[in-house]
Amino acid sequence: MKKWNYLFYIIMLCYSAQSQVLYSWDFNSLPTGAINLDLDGATDVLENETGWFIKEIGAGTEHFALVSSGLSSSLDRGPVDHWLIIPNLNIDVSSILKCEFRASSFDVEHFDFYISTDGLEYEDFSKLRSTYTPNGVIGELAISLADFTGQNIHLALVHKQEEAGAFWLDNLKIEEVPANIKTGSSNAISRISFPYVYPGSYDVEMLVINEQEEEINSISVHYTLDNGETIESLTVPNVNNVNERCYISIPDLFDFSEAGIYDILLWTSSPNGIPEEDLSNDRQALQIVVLEQSSERKTLLEEFTADWCGFCTRAPIILEDVLGVVGEEKVVVSTFHGGDTALELPVFNELLSAIPNLVTGFPSGAVDRYQYATNLDIVAVAPEFWAGYISESLNQLSSVDISADIDYQTESRELEVTVNVDFVNIDEGEFKVHAYLTENRVVGYPQSNFYNQTMEFPSLYNLGDPIEDYAHNHVVRHMLSESLGDEGVIPSSVEAGDHYEKTYTYQIPEDFVVDHMQLVVYLTKNPTANTDVEQLVLNVEDYSFNEFSVNTKETTLDKNLSIYPNPADDYIHVQTSQEGLTLIKIVGIDGKHYKTIPNVKNNIQIDVSFLNPGVYSIISYRGDHLFHQRLVIK
Repeated sequence: MKKWNYLFYIIMLCYSAQSQVLYSWDFNSLPTGAINLDLDGATDVLENETGWFIKEIGAGTEHFALVSSGLSSSLDRGPVDHWLIIPNLNIDVSSILKCEFRASSFDVEHFDFYISTDGLEYEDFSKLRSTYTPNGVIGELAISLADFTGQNIHLALVHKQEEAGAFWLDNLKIEEVPANIKTGSSNAISRISFPYVYPGSYDVEMLVINEQEEEINSISVHYTLDNGETIESLTVPNVNNVNERCYISIPDLFDFSEAGIYDILLWTSSPNGIPEEDLSNDRQALQIVVLEQSSERKTLLEEFTADWCGFCTRAPIILEDVLGVVGEEKVVVSTFHGGDTALELPVFNELLSAIPNLVTGFPSGAVDRYQYATNLDIVAVAPEFWAGYISESLNQLSSVDISADIDYQTESRELEVTVNVDFVNIDEGEFKVHAYLTENRVVGYPQSNFYNQTMEFPSLYNLGDPIEDYAHNHVVRHMLSESLGDEGVIPSSVEAGDHYEKTYTYQIPEDFVVDHMQLVVYLTKNPTANTDVEQLVLNVEDYSFNEFSVNTKETTLDKNLSIYPNPADDYIHVQTSQEGLTLIKIVGIDGKHYKTIPNVKNNIQIDVSFLNPGVYSIISYRGDHLFHQRLVIK
């Protein structure tokens, strides 16, 4: 028997009803109607004077990509911006722009998307997204175009080339956001790799990494939905070989008609009909939770950095661009410092030891502690990948709401936090509650800056190396929970409507600036099935301390205030046994203010029928005291 050596993993589950592709470019030629924006007055010697041209990727594959290149000794005139404009794209529905990209030189390639809704002159365009990629790494990008719905746009592809090298784009398209998987996020995309889905039929796409010289033309695929009791098999012919990456697409493989928990095992065998000896590297286990309803969900980005890392100064700049597109209220950011830096906590090395392939370099960031990258065997990826994976994360579903009740005494600096976990669907796994404190504008730790004498990131130019007065943001300062979360709070199997809570206490040190601090709480899950997922963030929430401490003497749970019924659906009654309240606010976990009632006297009834099911905060003011309580709408 022949011994094959190849790797196998699923890259997506997706609805069999595919999202509508509004525009796509296969790059057999330059896009129809594409024009050049000449900024420097020079005539580029490349196709159509755009600086962009078409190149075949892989001999004999008839697969082409769009490439920007040509800066060399024969074009020795400094950095070049190659602009290719695709005009007059009508975005009549909520859409998303997607592509793959790669650089062919190290540390020099920078690419931007620009958009104009007006003219075709340089000043008419605004930057939509920047990206940078190391040599040879294939990146995936997804950008929401929701803000341009109903408009005619001009899309510009801009390669900012500083040294000799090339940058290529592939699979560029604009897709409609599918309504049947929208979860309240305008940044939804059609790809689903997260293990929470709604009922429906799903395709499976798989990727086999072929490490043999012989091509794979057919392969057998096997799967089970019930821990191996019933095995289904099929043979997939005409496997698509592209540069040793074999793509397999199986339509309507799974039909999840009912809500529930499915333990799936998929494996392959017999490439080209030849039995294998080594079956250890060709299988993947998944646990899919099919939901009746989903909670509103935020994304957790955990950045890994160090003050000695000169490349790390670019990460906050890229993050600012990303949050400007996806919405900063939808993303919770935490920064772990590591590598013998003064800001390092023990949690950094504990995370690296517990989660394989979590961090392989700085700067990097983990989105939901989940491996969204299908072409990289790592969890935390470079900042240039954050936009696509955060956009993908915001489209995912969740079985749980998470919130916190906060009691903070400003005079004694004593903090009491109760983390509330409310399940809206059945689920199972090893659940852990996490809570920690972060701080913004932490100074006194000079930051190395390798962009001090380059214009790749102009805001870093000439700031020094190191930057002496650098302000570090989102710095994890103290773990309230254990480093890998607290287990035992939640059983391994839960039902819709189950509520669990965990209380933490801490006295905040004097050298922590409370008004710059945030509380971050989240829930992770280790699936009970034998999957590759070590810790998956199901939902996350954060709270700024200045909301509870500025202009107040103390922040406590108001024992003289009664709110009932809770959970509620149509109305709540607010009853106070002391003097009236100066103000009551109903605030969502995303920080959105839904209702404000001034001068509350004794007992009042408040209409909450307009609120969607979920967890909210009741913030009340009695004189110069502020109080915070939790409200559940069912």
